[in-house]
Amino acid sequence: MEQNLREFRAELAGSIPIPDKIDYERVEFLFQQSLLEIEKNSPQYKYQFLCDESEKLIYRCNRMTGEIECYSNRNDKLKILSSIK
Repeated sequence: MEQNLREFRAELAGSIPIPDKIDYERVEFLFQQSLLEIEKNSPQYKYQFLCDESEKLIYRCNRMTGEIECYSNRNDKLKILSSIK
């Protein structure tokens, strides 16, 4: 990611005095490529969690099967409310 950004920075630095046009598609491509490289090098997690503090709900998504479970977090105890595939 850093190498790609350095290369893009060098290209962009040449156009800073009078930036006619920025290639936003290239910027998007570089970010996507960088994120894919980071994801490839990071461990794969089976679950992703989302929390809604105002409702005291926790959502757990199984990234392998796509199943989403909703838990209530009342009195520091988790209780499953629903599950969807």
